[in-house]
Amino acid sequence: MPLITIKAQVHADPQTKAVLKDAMFCATKVYNGLLWHLRKEHEETGEVDISRKNLNRILT
Repeated sequence: MPLITIKAQVHADPQTKAVLKDAMFCATKVYNGLLWHLRKEHEETGEVDISRKNLNRILT
């Protein structure tokens, strides 16, 4: 599995930085949780359904 790294620097006031940091933290939690569910599914069935329908089911 290839890894992608994105480096960025934000130039903003402290309040905007705080909002962006919180949004990125939330996005990271959602992404990591989704990966956890997909890995668990792969371990149990040997396959992973990455259809939009299944991903939305996991996220709800």
